[in-house]
Amino acid sequence: MMSGDAKLAVLYKDTLTQLKLEKEHDYNNLKRIHDQFDEFKDKDRMNGKPRSQHDLKDDEYQTEDDIMSTELSDDEANELYKRYKLAIHEVKESREALEEKEEKMIM
Repeated sequence: MMSGDAKLAVLYKDTLTQLKLEKEHDYNNLKRIHDQFDEFKDKDRMNGKPRSQHDLKDDEYQTEDDIMSTELSDDEANELYKRYKLAIHEVKESREALEEKEEKMIM
């Protein structure tokens, strides 16, 4: 179809080029913003600095006391709940460790 209509081929090529340039511009802006704020997610750079009140990663459990924060009235239920929370926390830590190993292997 385009081989028969030169105007259509030129219009298609111009549109495709314009879309490509817009996508590259958007990607470059996102990369620039990511690089600018990447240091806030680097644990080594942020060591000793207070966390932002807007940081969503504060939802993670940090200490054993945080993990065991819920006390139930029934002793058996409380013990079961503590074991469950520890198991979930250990799975989460092992998943994060595997992801870090994969990243190191890729690099």
